Amino acid sequence: MRTPQVVEYDLDFSTLGLPPGHEHVCLAAFVCTVDATDQIAATNTDLDTVTMTDKHVAHRNTHLVALGAEPLIRRGSGFITINFNNASDELGAYDLIFDRSNFPGRVALLLPKLADLSPTASALTGFRLASRDELLIDVERALGGWIERLGEFLERLGERIAGDPAPGAHLSPGAIEARRRRRHALELLDRAHVLIADAGTEPAVVSGVQIRPRDMVTGAFAIEAPPSAVRLDRYRLDVVQKRAGRILGGSSYVVAIV
Repeated sequence: MRTPQVVEYDLDFSTLGLPPGHEHVCLAAFVCTVDATDQIAATNTDLDTVTMTDKHVAHRNTHLVALGAEPLIRRGSGFITINFNNASDELGAYDLIFDRSNFPGRVALLLPKLADLSPTASALTGFRLASRDELLIDVERALGGWIERLGEFLERLGERIAGDPAPGAHLSPGAIEARRRRRHALELLDRAHVLIADAGTEPAVVSGVQIRPRDMVTGAFAIEAPPSAVRLDRYRLDVVQKRAGRILGGSSYVVAIV
């Protein structure tokens, strides 16, 4: 059994000897076991390629700002994609749980059409199903137009699949196929309806989601900081995947108010 956790590492960027004016740093993370049971299989050292094919590796670009800089609080996030996997050889029904006990803000979730996820219709607890028109009135401004940005991302991803992502760059067939699969998974999202969990600490759950053997369901969600949030506040949001009450996967997120 794997339990989602958040790992933190303190780093003083001033000790890296960066050239003057250098404001962007790439952070890479590698996760594997100390024995041979779950090692990184990739041999390619190009992070852009490896992160598309090996979930043991992730990287993010970080923008460095001057000490004491105080940007305005962003109440809403961009979209965050998440995969819910069925690693077994049998069709499985799963519960997708957003544990908000340490994050009382609002959550907006996109999934494929609920009717396609379960023949008996998935049950919602803590979520309400909102049409796109209701979203425009209710939370679109707070969440920063993230559905539009998701559509723009799909367009850019399609362009990268059709050609090189940058002059002189060449992707392996495996990386191109990984991008095709990701785009297909995101295109399955029902962008006409959104699951909304209003501010509060109660868990928000989608129950009975059926996932085919050795397959996955991809979702995308955005979060809105609690109304009482102030700069430097930190929260934790846990997304857990269960089957018959047993935790089979999940992700944890530290929400830092900047």
